[in-house]
Amino acid sequence: MAPHSWLLAALCLGAARAVVFEGGDPFREEAVCAPGDSGRPSGACKPPGACPAGGKDAADCGLPGADLRCCALPTSSPPHGGERSRRACREFAKAKQSCDNFQPPAAGSEVRPGDFPYFAGLGYKTKSGNQKTRWHCGGALISENFVLTAAHCARGSSSTGSPDKVRLGGVSLSEDAGVGADEQELDVAEILVHPAYNASSVSNNIALLRLSGNAQLTRAVQPACLFPEAQLPVGRLVLAGHGARSTGANDVGTLSKVDLPVVPFEKCKEIYEQFHKNIDQSTTVCAGEKGRDACVGDSGAPIVAKEGAPTCNYQIVGITSFGFRQCGSQPAVYTKVQAFLPWIEETVWGKN
Repeated sequence: MAPHSWLLAALCLGAARAVVFEGGDPFREEAVCAPGDSGRPSGACKPPGACPAGGKDAADCGLPGADLRCCALPTSSPPHGGERSRRACREFAKAKQSCDNFQPPAAGSEVRPGDFPYFAGLGYKTKSGNQKTRWHCGGALISENFVLTAAHCARGSSSTGSPDKVRLGGVSLSEDAGVGADEQELDVAEILVHPAYNASSVSNNIALLRLSGNAQLTRAVQPACLFPEAQLPVGRLVLAGHGARSTGANDVGTLSKVDLPVVPFEKCKEIYEQFHKNIDQSTTVCAGEKGRDACVGDSGAPIVAKEGAPTCNYQIVGITSFGFRQCGSQPAVYTKVQAFLPWIEETVWGKN
């Protein structure tokens, strides 16, 4: 078998996931925050007095029970786009009225309804005539009626076709499960794959699903924000998805979480070049480490940073794209959302 066949092709409708969530809580120290009045998530939460040289020890991070300050950090370049999505993020924050209800799950805890209220499960009807819905991919609610996902999930496969429904607010997805009390199910009205998506190279692997109606925003269903900076956030990112926890596991369908370190681009490039796979630094993010990864069933699910006050929300940094067939053996590749902000904003919110 040729070495490059070890790659988990994105067309498998699943691309990496992890084992267990352990260690420190990434939603506290090193969480993304917005220093000053900019509203831009360009800082990191640190203990008082621990800001790096040149960083400003600003307001608290808005994390209950944590004595952390928001340190302003330099950015590598001005953001490309992002103003419209920032406004939407602030509007989501106004609807919440308070950060008191924003309690990210503690390390090692079970995922409960409302822990990741942006998460969307993508439902497919098989072409075999079986009318049961199969839940193959994930995505993220980014407005009342749009879900962000991977292009290969939106295109589907020869056996499933494209997704025809989305379930929001759920923790457990199975072919037999009905819609739970905290859950909402909406039909997919339109599939918008990025015009530059290339299935062969799995590049520009991003898409939007327009829903048939607006989701009702509740404690268990809330849009996530879009991370607008070219420079990646400080600290570990979090992946929540309903993929398998390890290669060959049969626990697909239950929402779980894992924290992931960002892998330097040059290291990631070197790994994938061994298998004749090129990746683009401007449009991808590499994350994961041995035993902590995405897995089959996680395709399309977002990796996020947590932002404290003023928005008290999750910031989507990347979308699960592809990785190795042996989950947890090497870092996976995620589509970098910031690189596609102009297209996302115009599609979701219009030109103005």
